[in-house]
Amino acid sequence: INGAISGAGLNNLIIETASSVSFVGSLDLNGELAITIPAGDIQADSSVQTRANISMSTTSDIRLNGTVTTTEGSITLSGRDITLVNAVTADSEIDLTSAGTVSLAAAITTSGGKVTVTGDEITGTTAASITTTGGTANPGGAAGEVLVHSTGTGIIALQAGITANGGAAQSGDNNGGAGGVVTVLNAAGSVEIADITTRGGAASGTGSVGADGIVQLKASSTITQRA
Repeated sequence: INGAISGAGLNNLIIETASSVSFVGSLDLNGELAITIPAGDIQADSSVQTRANISMSTTSDIRLNGTVTTTEGSITLSGRDITLVNAVTADSEIDLTSAGTVSLAAAITTSGGKVTVTGDEITGTTAASITTTGGTANPGGAAGEVLVHSTGTGIIALQAGITANGGAAQSGDNNGGAGGVVTVLNAAGSVEIADITTRGGAASGTGSVGADGIVQLKASSTITQRA
C-alpha cells in the first residue's frame, strides 16, 4: 500500500491473506489493525496509529520504521526477526515475540501496562528505553511488569534503562502506586543492562508511598550493568 490511510470514517483494518504486507505511507485508524499472515514479511515505513489494538503475526520478519501508537489498546507482534526503528507506545500492554532477533532502536512505553520481549537474541540501543510507569491518579496507578526473556542461545544487551515506577497520588489522602516487577532472563547466554528503576509512587496527604518493585536478573554466564 503506497499512499497514506486515514480519515474519520476509517475504523478497523484486518488483513488475513497476503504473501507479504508493506505500508509505505502513514496509517491512522479509529479502530484496530490486525494482520495475520502465515508467511511473508510485514513492514511499515511510516507511522502507524490506532485507537484500539494493534496485532501483527507472521512466520517471517516484522520491521516497523515509523512510530507505532495505540491510544486505547495493546500492541502484539509475533514474527521471526522483529525490528523497531522508532518509538512504540500503547495504552495497555506491549508483547513482542520473536523466533529470532528482537532489535530495538527507540523507546517502548505503556501507561502502566505490561511489556514482554521474547526472542533468541534481544538488543536495544541507548535510545531504546522501556517504561511502564503507572499513571497519576487517586490512588496512584501501579506500574506494569517488564519481562525480557531470551529463549535461545543469543545475548540480551539493553543499552537504555528500564523504568517501572508506581504512579503518584493526585490529591487528598491517597496512596502511591506500586512499582512493577522487572525480570531479565537468559538461561543460555549473557545479560547486559543499564539502569533499572522500580520505585513506589509518591503519596498525597496522609496516604502511603507505594511499594517498591522487584528486580530479577538471571543469566547462564555474565550479568553486566552499563555505567
